[in-house]
Amino acid sequence: NEPANENFKAITYGKDGSGNPRWVIVWEDDDREIQYSNDVTDAAGWTDVNIDPDLALWDCSWGNDVWVAVGTMASGAQKVYRSTDGASWSAVDISAISGLGTEVVKGIATDGAGIWMFAQKDRLYHSTDNGSSWSEAVDFNDSDIAGIRNIEYTNSTWVILLQDTGAGGGAMVRTAAASDRTD
Repeated sequence: NEPANENFKAITYGKDGSGNPRWVIVWEDDDREIQYSNDVTDAAGWTDVNIDPDLALWDCSWGNDVWVAVGTMASGAQKVYRSTDGASWSAVDISAISGLGTEVVKGIATDGAGIWMFAQKDRLYHSTDNGSSWSEAVDFNDSDIAGIRNIEYTNSTWVILLQDTGAGGGAMVRTAAASDRTD
C-alpha cells in the first residue's frame, strides 16, 4: 500500500480519533481517493480508502479534531468528505447550496476552531460547525475571476489565491480578517 507517486494532490498532518499523529493523502485514483498512515516514514504502512470510483480529491485539511476533503463536484456528486479520525469518511451533501457549480474545488482551509472555507469559481463557501453543514459565504460577483485556486488561514487571516483575467490580471491574493467572510 505504498503511496503512489502520481496523481496525488495533497498530504495533510493531523490526529486520529485518539489524538495520535496521522497523515492523510488525497488524490485522484479510481480505487483509493484517500490513503492514511500513522507513521509517514513507513512506506508500506498506508491504508487505502475507496470512497467513489468517479471521485478525484484535490485537498484536505485537519483542525479542531476534524478532517475535511474536497475535489470533484460533478452534477449529482456535490459533496465534501468529513472524518473525525482520518480513516472513516462520510459524505456531506452540499448540492442544495445556492450558486454551487460543478467545477472542481481545489482548496479548503480551517481556522482550527470549527470554521471551514472552500472556494469555487468566484464564490466562497463556509461551515461554522466543523464541516457538518455548508452555505455560501461570499459571491464576489466578479466575471474577471477565472477561479479561486487555493485558500489558507494563517495569522488570524483568510487568504485566497485567485486567477484574475481582467486588465492587469494574473495571480492575485485577497485577504480578510478572521471574523470577516464578506467581500
